[in-house]
Amino acid sequence: MLKIIVAMATLVSICFAVNQTLVNLPADSWYQAPNTPMTPVCAPNANGYGCLEVMAAWSGAAYDPTHRLLIVWGGGHVNSDDNSVYVFSIDSMKWTRLINNTGSMSSSDPLANGDPISRHTYGGLAYVTHANRFFACGGAIAGNGGNTTVTWTLNVASKAWQNMRPSGTTINSSFTYNTGCAYDPVSKLVAYSDIKGILTYDYDKNLWTRKMDSQCWDKHLGVMDTKRGIYFAIGAAYNATDCPKTWIAYDVRNSKDVTGSWTVTGAPSSLGQVAGDYDTKADCIVAWNGGGPYVLDMNTKTWTRKNGTGCPANPSPANGGGSTGTYGRFRYVPEENVFILANSTSENVYFYKHTAGLGTKSESGRGAQLATLMLSSNPNPFNPATAISFNLPAASKVSLSVYDMTGKKVAALMDGTRPEGLNQIAFDATRHPAGVYVCRLSAGNLQSSMKLFLMK
Repeated sequence: MLKIIVAMATLVSICFAVNQTLVNLPADSWYQAPNTPMTPVCAPNANGYGCLEVMAAWSGAAYDPTHRLLIVWGGGHVNSDDNSVYVFSIDSMKWTRLINNTGSMSSSDPLANGDPISRHTYGGLAYVTHANRFFACGGAIAGNGGNTTVTWTLNVASKAWQNMRPSGTTINSSFTYNTGCAYDPVSKLVAYSDIKGILTYDYDKNLWTRKMDSQCWDKHLGVMDTKRGIYFAIGAAYNATDCPKTWIAYDVRNSKDVTGSWTVTGAPSSLGQVAGDYDTKADCIVAWNGGGPYVLDMNTKTWTRKNGTGCPANPSPANGGGSTGTYGRFRYVPEENVFILANSTSENVYFYKHTAGLGTKSESGRGAQLATLMLSSNPNPFNPATAISFNLPAASKVSLSVYDMTGKKVAALMDGTRPEGLNQIAFDATRHPAGVYVCRLSAGNLQSSMKLFLMK
C-alpha cells in the first residue's frame, strides 16, 4: 500500500509540476522537456524511411485543446507509408501512438481498408473544436506522391477516421501540396488556402465554399486571428514571377479580402514553409522557421525577431537533407501561455514562452481549471504538514477544504475572498491518521481537486 501511495503521489506531482514549469518560464525563453523524443512510440512496421519522415517529410500537426494534445500526422510520398496518428500530451508530457499503422505504399486515398493513406500533410491539418474533430485535407500521398482532395476527420476519443465526402467546391485537384488552414471558433469554419486561393469548410453542413481565386500559394502557413476572425496565409508564392504575393488576409466572419488593411513591416526575407500560430494573450502571431521566432504585433503590424537561445537552429530535414518546414508542429497552448514545438521524432519537445505568466482559457474550456487554478501541494507525500497553493485569474470567493476517502470533511482551510495571483495556505495533519485525502478548491465558477498523501 505504501508503494502504491508513493507512486500515485509521484504521478500527481509530475503532472502539476510540469505545467507549473511551463507557466513559470521567463518571457522570451525556450525550454526543452526532458526525455520526450517521439521515437520510442514509433510504429515498427513502416516502409520507406519510417518514423523520421512522419515529421520531417513536409508534415504538420494540430493542437487539440479539448484533450490538450498535439496531434502529429504525416509521412507520405516515398518517404514513409506510416499512417499512424501520434499525440503528445501537455498533461503527461508523453508521446502516444494513438492509432496504429495500417498504411502501404499505395497510390489511392482511401486505402483498400478504408483508412486514409499516409501523406505529406503540410499545413492542411486543423482541430475543429466545437465538433471535437481533427481535420485533414490535401497533401502528397504515399506511393506516387500524387494529389488527394479527400476530406478526413478523426474522432480522437473513439480513434475513428471518417471520410466526409462533402458537397461544394473542394480544394484544387491539380495541386494539393503545400496547403494551409486554420479553425475559427466563432464562425465554426475551417479556412483553407490552396494554390488557387481561399476556401472555407463547414463541418456542420459538410460543405466546402471557395471564397477567393487565383492567389497561387505555395509552402505557406495558415493562421487564424481568433480575436478578429481574420485568416492569414503567410508564405511563398508558387510562381514568384506571376504571383509575387506572400501575404493574404481574409475576414472569415464577413467573407471579404482585407489584405489591403494589413500592410506589415519588418517581415523576414523568407517565410516559405514557416510554422506559427496566434497568441491569444499577447494578441500577436508568432512564427518559427529555425532560430529565434518572429512576432507580428497585430496593432503596430510590425514583425520583430526574438530569442533563439536553446532552440533548434533549423527545422528538421527530411532524409537526404534540405529544409522541409515545420508547418503545424509549432502551436500555441493557451492555458499555459506557451508555444509547443515538435521539430523531430528524435529530439525532445521544445516550448517557447513569448510573454510571462498564465494564459487564457482555451476554445473548448478544457484544461482551464488546471491552468488558471494550478492547485498543487508541496511536499506531497507529507508528514505532518504541507503547503497548498493555487493561482487565481482574478479576485474570487474561495472555498478550500480537505476530505478523507469516505467523503467526510476533515479540514476547512479557506472560506472567503482571495486576491488575484498566487495564494498559499498550510495544512497541518498532525491529528489525522495516515492515508489518502482529497483537497477540493472552488473559486467562482472554477473547481479543482487533488489527492494528498499523508505518511506516518
